Amino acid sequence: AAPCVALGCGHVFHLHCLRARLDKRWPAARISFAFAQCPLCSVWLSHPELDSPMRHVIALRDKVYAAALERAALEARARPAAAAK
Repeated sequence: AAPCVALGCGHVFHLHCLRARLDKRWPAARISFAFAQCPLCSVWLSHPELDSPMRHVIALRDKVYAAALERAALEARARPAAAAK
């Protein structure tokens, strides 16, 4: 009988299962943050016991988002004017 936690969305899971999910992260080369969401409703995981690992996930998400925006801006500037039309 492992300890269970009720997430902010109301769904209940074993704490060790959620921690394992956060430790494994994404399963392939393409970064996806679905591992940090409730498996049932896709709301971001939220519980005091998960605050520390989620802080790291959110920091990584913010870095990836900023890099993606920077890349999009660079590609937009590099595109010839004729191709933009």
